[in-house]
Amino acid sequence: MEVSPEAAMVNHGFFPKDPWKDAWQFILPTLASKLLGRKTPWDQVDEVRTLLELYLKTVDTPEQYRLDEAGIEKTWPRMREMLRHNRGMTKLMLDHGHQSRIVYPYILQGAQAISLEVFFGRAFDLTGEFVAFPINEMAAYYAVWEPIGVFIRERVAYAQFLLSRPHLKVLTCGAGFCPEYRLNGFPARALQHNVIAVEEDERVFDHLNLVYGCDPKELGITYLLSRVENVYCNPLYHNKFDVVMAQGLLSYYRDIGSNRRTVELLAGLKQLLKPGGRLVCDLQAMEPTLIRCAECMGWQSKLLPDWTAKSAIRRMKKACQKAGLVLTDIKVDSRNRTPCGVMFTLQRPEKA
Repeated sequence: MEVSPEAAMVNHGFFPKDPWKDAWQFILPTLASKLLGRKTPWDQVDEVRTLLELYLKTVDTPEQYRLDEAGIEKTWPRMREMLRHNRGMTKLMLDHGHQSRIVYPYILQGAQAISLEVFFGRAFDLTGEFVAFPINEMAAYYAVWEPIGVFIRERVAYAQFLLSRPHLKVLTCGAGFCPEYRLNGFPARALQHNVIAVEEDERVFDHLNLVYGCDPKELGITYLLSRVENVYCNPLYHNKFDVVMAQGLLSYYRDIGSNRRTVELLAGLKQLLKPGGRLVCDLQAMEPTLIRCAECMGWQSKLLPDWTAKSAIRRMKKACQKAGLVLTDIKVDSRNRTPCGVMFTLQRPEKA
């Protein structure tokens, strides 16, 4: 019998909490470490290792989770130092992270394109394998309940609605594994889209067949290892696409106190669109679990979220005006108490 994600969490003894309360209980100890220099006691650090080893002895195939120098022992010195200098990270591991084959490697992995797959049920486990994890895995908490995960899945649904017209030529920037073409029963094969997926993380290419269950070219998706800037600066791609997808991208192009980089990116992506073509994008907003990921799970990146959804909308309106794009649709992340972001559709005017 198939078990729902919600039922699995109850059976696992881990209940969804208020996002602010859940996040700040880990964020505050981290800030104490960073701002006040309060290190984690060594006995708490080593307790994480002990609890993790005890947990691994209960899994179905414990022999694959090696504790010797070929396995966890190889990564433990680095993790031990990270825990020593981050009390919030240690609290997270002692609280529930040790009951997972996913959380430990994802702290070491950091914020990468491939990491977002945790919200769709795939992740690196402690053996270094990129696998689909069972719903009763502790990491399923993050996949099911995290406000960021809810927003990302809502973002996928938003894109799928806009991609529902057949025979489109699409360019997807920062593509990752293109979840919009393989989730929610989306009829990717029937639509026969011509998709170029631009991704700069080489590791994504190692797992394409696993994630898609086939060569993505069978779905009309051609992957290109490149930076987005290289694509929109290439005249061969100008005026070619009905839709350009740039989800999860623009918040990396924010300047504090300036819109310059955002405007430059939007103007560059505009060149790729046919007249009347649409650009699908979003901006992330500051919210507690995003702070927790950055501070307590070591997900350091160049992401600069806007303070609120309202400020993100104001900034996008100004950027569109300067880039010569028309803002045709705004959708605020609605399923979270504190919005994680805003989704936008922009259009290149039919006439310059």
